[in-house]
Amino acid sequence: MINKVAISVKAYHTRTGEQHTEMADGAATLRHRPHGVLAVFGPYNFPGHLPNGHIVPALLAGNTVIFKPSELTPWSGEAVVKLWEQAGLPPGVLNLVQGGRETGAGTECPERY
Repeated sequence: MINKVAISVKAYHTRTGEQHTEMADGAATLRHRPHGVLAVFGPYNFPGHLPNGHIVPALLAGNTVIFKPSELTPWSGEAVVKLWEQAGLPPGVLNLVQGGRETGAGTECPERY
């Protein structure tokens, strides 16, 4: 999984930061900013590898994450979060919720950005 982190770090640096564009009648500046809280739903197959493909970029971009692993792989989900905590991730940045479909539905946000 460490390779997935390295790929995400490289992609983050390539795609973010500030981009300035001069235009005929002015200039444009594009700045990336965090969205806030994001939900990541883990599948039962590859329960550690696939969620980290979404968790890592979300954290790199400054977001916090609610992680709901598959109800078939609760221990894998718990291990993912514990490993992030052991790596030094502050409490409350990656949050674990366990359960089935109803739990996942409870993380929905009715408004989009």
